[in-house]
Amino acid sequence: MSSYEARTNSDGSVSHRIRFRYQGKNKAVPFVTVEQAQSWQTILDAVGADRALALLEQPTAAAIPRTVSQQVEHHIEHLTGITDGTRAKYRRIAKARLDPVFGKVLLGDITRAHVSAWMNAQTGAPKTIRNAHSILSAALTAAVRDDLIPSNPAKGVKTPKRTADAGEHVYLTHADVAVLVRLIPEHWRLFVLFLVGTGVRFSEATALTIDALDLDTGSARINQSWKETSGGPQQLGAPKTAKSRRTIGLPPELVAMLRIHCAGRKRTEWVFTNKRDANQIRNAGFHKTVWQPALVPFEAATGKRPRVHDLRHTYASWAIRANIPLMVIQRQLGHESIQTTSDTYGHLVRSDIDALAAMIGSSLPAMIEG
Repeated sequence: MSSYEARTNSDGSVSHRIRFRYQGKNKAVPFVTVEQAQSWQTILDAVGADRALALLEQPTAAAIPRTVSQQVEHHIEHLTGITDGTRAKYRRIAKARLDPVFGKVLLGDITRAHVSAWMNAQTGAPKTIRNAHSILSAALTAAVRDDLIPSNPAKGVKTPKRTADAGEHVYLTHADVAVLVRLIPEHWRLFVLFLVGTGVRFSEATALTIDALDLDTGSARINQSWKETSGGPQQLGAPKTAKSRRTIGLPPELVAMLRIHCAGRKRTEWVFTNKRDANQIRNAGFHKTVWQPALVPFEAATGKRPRVHDLRHTYASWAIRANIPLMVIQRQLGHESIQTTSDTYGHLVRSDIDALAAMIGSSLPAMIEG
């Protein structure tokens, strides 16, 4: 293995060296900056001394080559318009899914075969795999833009599609929700009913203020959302996408309960608060003290173990079962495009299929008699 050292020269300047064994002898390669030294050290450990030394002798060696993982990290570091929490999430995905394979592949060497072999070896939830591919492909697109590689070998590689039995969603029936609500402590019941009765995201519901409600028209304006940060407190920001800034409809039953819940309170207060200090509901705290304890008896009673986000999926399934058009569901959920709604819930749509089956079925008796 190689090692890094910094040495002070006679003139007071500092040289940065990478030491390693080569052909049975100790060897040291100097660099001007620590960044260059450490970048080349990564290459050395990934591809071996012969290849790494050869790269230094190339005419373009002033720019130390990168591994694919280094390119992914460079891309994540320089992304704009995302929160620290999102950046940290991308890094976690890269570390778990990409680094074990692409940490030893030079950016200039990556081929479609590398990406295809990596994709075929992936296991787990299709959404997680698609997210990892997305990060890889975006990083390689950036490399093409910067003239580091001629094309993006991840572009067009097929990713796993969501299927009806992918196990990613748990859909609850009305009876299931009735059981769940009885198991939720009273302070939190309206919050849970609001999630399943509107389909809004947890981060949107917890950022909802009383002045965003219009109980006379039975609607609420979703114009902000909590954002995760890297190791720090959550921050308020815009909803997930442009289409997520929207006005949603509220069921009359929820309106009646919200009137009582919000009566006499300041319009700037959160609609839903925690029990301890009447402040913001935290995701981790809600899961630990409310959701997880309720899941044990709920699973015993129903055989289902939903996530909080499955309340949003449940709302969509109820709307589809009521034959509400996907475009209306898209607006309520705040999906960026109708394609997202169709890809996520299209397998639940039965009306057109049932109508087609009924039409064909009505002709079968005559065919049989003939």
